[in-house]
Amino acid sequence: GDKLQRLDFRTKVWDRRMGEYLVDLEKKKPVIFCGDLNVAHLDSDIWNVGAKHLAKSAGTTPEERQSFSDLLALGFVDAFRRLNPGAAGWFSYWSVR
Repeated sequence: GDKLQRLDFRTKVWDRRMGEYLVDLEKKKPVIFCGDLNVAHLDSDIWNVGAKHLAKSAGTTPEERQSFSDLLALGFVDAFRRLNPGAAGWFSYWSVR
């Protein structure tokens, strides 16, 4: 798997601070937080969901997936999933490794 040297920082510091910032900002004005967040949140976001290496690969660790769920729990929406709830096989990234 990947070295995941920044996993704890990503999930315990950066993601949490970003969530806090977005919640605070939303008190002042509407917020759209968009971009490639480098996480495959749901099983349907992963083409090889049964692969054993996923739990140790950046973007598909249980910690990152839970952290994204935590962000959504703050009241934010995964717009792709909202508009395409049953979509399967639609991927924005494909590793050639």
